[in-house]
Amino acid sequence: MEYQGEGWLNPVSTQVYVRASVFTAEHPSCPVCGMDVDPASAPKSVFKGKTYYFCSDDDKKTFDAAPDKFVTADKKL
Repeated sequence: MEYQGEGWLNPVSTQVYVRASVFTAEHPSCPVCGMDVDPASAPKSVFKGKTYYFCSDDDKKTFDAAPDKFVTADKKL
């Protein structure tokens, strides 16, 4: 961690964190928090023909309440 420096204020040094995770069938991630998931045991929802996996039942409920919010975040920036 950087306690005294101000490098975190420079937008160029933080660009790696700007892009959202890309969710693929080979690398499923929770669309709510980005955490890796195991499709064999993870809760899931189907929205517009695509299956989404979640790290928890709470994240599934959050997604199910407003899936469009997370589907648009799923697109590349």
